Amino acid sequence: MNLYKMSFHTSLIVLNEPRQFGDVESVIHSDTLYSAIWSLWNWLFPGDKIFLEDEIVNNFILSSAFPYYQNKYFFPKPQSYFFKHNVHSSDQRKSEKKIQFVEKAIFEKVLNGVKRDLSEIIIHQKAFAITDKVNKKFFERRTIEKNSLSRFTDASTKIFYETELEFNKDAGLFFFAEFKDESIKKKFESVLSLFGDEGIGLNRTTGHGAFRITADEIELNLPNSNEYLVLSSYLPSKEDMGIINFEDSTYELYKRGGWITNYSERNNIKKSVNMFKEGSVINSKGKLTGRICNLKPDGCKINIWRSGLFFGLPIIREV
Repeated sequence: MNLYKMSFHTSLIVLNEPRQFGDVESVIHSDTLYSAIWSLWNWLFPGDKIFLEDEIVNNFILSSAFPYYQNKYFFPKPQSYFFKHNVHSSDQRKSEKKIQFVEKAIFEKVLNGVKRDLSEIIIHQKAFAITDKVNKKFFERRTIEKNSLSRFTDASTKIFYETELEFNKDAGLFFFAEFKDESIKKKFESVLSLFGDEGIGLNRTTGHGAFRITADEIELNLPNSNEYLVLSSYLPSKEDMGIINFEDSTYELYKRGGWITNYSERNNIKKSVNMFKEGSVINSKGKLTGRICNLKPDGCKINIWRSGLFFGLPIIREV
């Protein structure tokens, strides 16, 4: 599997949407990655048929970006998964509920339906299930006081607080990519070089969200299963809706939308759409694909694409 590591040399600000109600996130959702890459692709390779009149030609699929530290990769804990408890206590239950990510060695067991005992793992920074003790934090959350300006008049409105992620020099985020062919992969990696300089998230014009990209590969011990762990922002296609067993799936939906960042439409708000969140487990009769939707609001002169293409891995919920 093609893996790309984002090593940040400036702080990162990626918020839930809409921004004014959001808090900083420790992942970058796949639809955000797609939007940034599509825009830069169109600029770097303007002759490519990426944007058509009413749709996007998609030649690659992406996962969301999750944390890594040195050679440790962390994946979202499936919503259907619970660790075993030797001693059932309220403290253990509280600790388990806070776990958001599991290290690769644990994750492969999880995918294959093997239950791990909570006493056999180490919980790091309250959110990470790891196999070996780590003495350093993967990232720090830093809150900064700022002055809010009106989007319409630039007048000062109020004081607010914004949180940034400051990564350890050995930590960052990684994501997966699959390509239609090798030529698309080469162009994709050219776009990524520019992407790192441009940065991602809020306040890029002041240097936030800049990163260095490193390509790698990874192998995972995957089971055969008709259940899939979602690793992207996922919006089912009409065909998907006909093969998903919703009653036997464990999932969370979240709203994607927010302000339009294009200068000509910057005072407009996108239409919103509910997507399956990373960590959802979907029971399906066949392969899932997802779809790309247009969140263009009424009166907007440009298309506002949002990717809900599926990226996931087979999982066995119980042995």
